[in-house]
Amino acid sequence: MSLPATDTCCKPLLAGALAEDESLAMASVLRALADPVRLRVVSIIAAAASGEVCACAFPELLGRSQPTMSHHLGQLVRAGILEREQRGRWAWFRLRSERLDDVAKALSSSSVPSREAVSPASANRAARPVRPDQAETRVPEPSHGLPGASAG
Repeated sequence: MSLPATDTCCKPLLAGALAEDESLAMASVLRALADPVRLRVVSIIAAAASGEVCACAFPELLGRSQPTMSHHLGQLVRAGILEREQRGRWAWFRLRSERLDDVAKALSSSSVPSREAVSPASANRAARPVRPDQAETRVPEPSHGLPGASAG
């Protein structure tokens, strides 16, 4: 699935259950980024002083053939991560930083209200009154019979 460059991506993952189309959109972008060569392409473009890099530079920079680089660049363009501009014979690529920002926000837990994880054992301990002479005593977690688990 490819996303048009104008589509916004990605509903915050931890804000609630994703609809199928939302999960497909996010998976498309993450799939494009989940490749070491593509991650290097993104980092090279991000580090370029001009903010853009000619396709002609990537085969030498990454030690990959031109057809392989065309494939990787195409995947990043289809996912909306890169913009492509044809200049004569060569294509130039720049980041769509708003798409990367969308992905970062979608994966961030900062926009989700914090929820304290409460295990059944800790909930049970919290419900029991503690005598003053036991206040500093650490109660061991049960091992549940698991190999390697200790009771204290």
